[in-house]
Amino acid sequence: MRNEGRVKFEQSTVNWRRDRSRTCPSSPIRRTPRAAPIWSRASRAAWAAGADGLIVEVHDDPARALSDAEQALVPQRFAELARALALNPDARLPLPQLRAWVDAIDAELAHLVQRRLEVAKVIGASKRQTGRAVLDPRREAAVRRTYREALSGDAELADKLVDLLIEAARHQQSIED
Repeated sequence: MRNEGRVKFEQSTVNWRRDRSRTCPSSPIRRTPRAAPIWSRASRAAWAAGADGLIVEVHDDPARALSDAEQALVPQRFAELARALALNPDARLPLPQLRAWVDAIDAELAHLVQRRLEVAKVIGASKRQTGRAVLDPRREAAVRRTYREALSGDAELADKLVDLLIEAARHQQSIED
């Protein structure tokens, strides 16, 4: 059965399985290049249909997983799924699962920082072409405001993060191609 058919099967059996297991059936969906969108659609459909939970295998290297390798998601894909479903961590979850959640967030943060540095380097090239200074106090103040608003409970942390990001961006902007 093709994955799309499995998703439809999943959606049609949620209520039947819910009465028996209280979770959404997950094993028919296998990991393929298109599995992440399928997982997301199937999970959202199951959630909307009233499933009380989802069974999701997460492994940093699914090919080496001891079980369910075909359907395991890498932490980054799990983070995407959790974000799509607006899932929140729960203290009742096992510590390894909570740590996998943090690992997925860390991987996503690292990727975003790398992207930010790539853009900063392009901005540096643009500034050199137009004769603008690397330092831009108004722009830095705007970035600082953004972080302070996002981390409203911890201005000190926001400032530390901004200081690190701006220092890295300045370095990238001063690098010649």
